[in-house]
Amino acid sequence: GLESYPMAALWKEDDKCVEWLNRQDPGSVLYVSFGSITIMSGEQFEELAMGLEGSGSPVLWVIRPDLMAGSGGQANFPDGFLERTKDRVFIVEWAPQLQVLAHPSVGGFLTHCGWNSTLESISAGVPTLGWPYFADQMLNNRCLIDKWGLGLEFERHQDDTDNVIVRRDEVARKVHTLMRRSGDGGDAPARHVASATRWQDTAREAIQNPNGSSNVAFARLLKSIRG
Repeated sequence: GLESYPMAALWKEDDKCVEWLNRQDPGSVLYVSFGSITIMSGEQFEELAMGLEGSGSPVLWVIRPDLMAGSGGQANFPDGFLERTKDRVFIVEWAPQLQVLAHPSVGGFLTHCGWNSTLESISAGVPTLGWPYFADQMLNNRCLIDKWGLGLEFERHQDDTDNVIVRRDEVARKVHTLMRRSGDGGDAPARHVASATRWQDTAREAIQNPNGSSNVAFARLLKSIRG
């Protein structure tokens, strides 16, 4: 059960990543985080790492100690990965996500599509690369990609042991497309940025305006509770 996982709220946020973001170009960084309970196979971790390297984009990557299955708390990077990417990949165990997503250097969010991350990406106006695993993440991803037009998703393939996996070439291609605002999607990535900005304005209106939808819904809930 979930009780076997560490409490993400107790993990120390690494503020040094913000200092690193301050040195990056506006909109150039892909933020990668799979939330607090996602577990990834060693094979998939290697494919993801090589795909991020191949994309050429600066990356802020959250790697929890328990992200990789059977790793014993150690992320097993491909040979030479850390040396080759030391100038453009910054790795932390946990990040101040709200601050990171609001940072002007962050131009994309590779996310597991948990509801908190979904709301936070919308509020920050950051386009997404959806990589859902289970539960509501599948529906959230469909809303982000198909309904709201906020980004792209990855194609998955079965390997020789029938495991479903996202290959490194697919990772590199989709990251490059989103972060370079060009590629196979034509002008689609530019539309994703415009959609993200539009939904960001809508989210803020819902909260900041006394007559916004979130405030109205909350008032109705209180009224219902009070009878």
